[in-house]
Amino acid sequence: MGEASWAGRIRILRILNRYNRGGPIHTAVNLSKHLPERFQTVLLGGCAQRHEEDVFSEVVASGVVAYRIGSMHRSVHPWRDVQAYGQIRRVIQRFRPHIVHTHAAKAGVLGRLCAWHERVPIRIHTFHGHIFSGGYFSEWVLLVFRWIEQWLVPVTDCFITVSERTRKDLVEELRLLPGDRTVVIPPAIDLDPYFRVGIADRLRVRRQMGVPEEAFVVLFVGRLVPVKDPFFLLRAVGPLLESYSSVYLWIAGDGPLRSVLERYVEVRGWAGRVRFLSWVRDMPAVYAGADVVVNTSRNEGLPVTLLEASASGLPVVAVDVGGVSEVVRDGETGWVVARIPDRVYRKVRMLVENRELCRQMGRSAREFVRRHFSLDAVVARVVDLYLLLLREKRVVV
Repeated sequence: MGEASWAGRIRILRILNRYNRGGPIHTAVNLSKHLPERFQTVLLGGCAQRHEEDVFSEVVASGVVAYRIGSMHRSVHPWRDVQAYGQIRRVIQRFRPHIVHTHAAKAGVLGRLCAWHERVPIRIHTFHGHIFSGGYFSEWVLLVFRWIEQWLVPVTDCFITVSERTRKDLVEELRLLPGDRTVVIPPAIDLDPYFRVGIADRLRVRRQMGVPEEAFVVLFVGRLVPVKDPFFLLRAVGPLLESYSSVYLWIAGDGPLRSVLERYVEVRGWAGRVRFLSWVRDMPAVYAGADVVVNTSRNEGLPVTLLEASASGLPVVAVDVGGVSEVVRDGETGWVVARIPDRVYRKVRMLVENRELCRQMGRSAREFVRRHFSLDAVVARVVDLYLLLLREKRVVV
């Protein structure tokens, strides 16, 4: 850490669970890179899980000042968590941040506790969704996490949720967070690479994948874990694979369910048209080759994949969960449906049979996210929040 470069700058220590590809890392990296020069940011994160793509080297290569907390993992492990707590405190003692801003559950607990113990002036936590409505843990574990979060409320100056739906859940329904200290700021995502994709990219990717130009490609992007419910995806898209020889399914992601899903696909005779892509670095190209994105998650905040899909000019068919309806305008840029496989199947089938409707919805989706989810606007809102809290706490930089 170069202390000479800190003079007169607002120091932000940003902490996230792990360096795995997903919404929190996108937001953490983009805020670290795009805050004005008067801010100095250091990023801390733990270790990716098995089956996840570790992106730490990418983060460092992008120019972000980033460090790994080797003892911090997503799962609860008392000894490793105590070690991680000590490592975070040492970083705080060295960096002396004005603001500690945490992202997601484990980082939120350890980071805020360390910041409180080290008397960091401002402590902020972002919920990129929440675990309290199920889909992640058993009921008794959720009760423990709710108790921990309630205990952390007094030591947190501000809470950010990435969607209005998440804020409503946490403030009004679960009564976990104080409404006067909870604001909504969407994920900080650089959508420019997705806005730039076009027909040439589409044709190139399809040639590389060996998919006919006239085929209809359904795309799923996400970890292959229970909360993302890829089996629901296969139940919804399976009838299309049975009925239309032109339909293909691309699954971009990996996880512990992959081998079971591959066996299921093979048994059903779909192996030639269901492609498991694992983790893909050039995601704009993958979106360029698809026709529609389907989201089947059981729990979401505001899905980054749907922002990327929309920016790529693709309609979305998604189960109504979390902030999905804040990205997908039902009947205009896609459809938001109940968690029933046949509902997803019927909407995707409409697009298979009406390619012009598919293209029209894709154009509308691209224009919608261009207007409402620009990276510059999100960064400006975060800067305003930081400066407001610094003034309210009378922090001298």
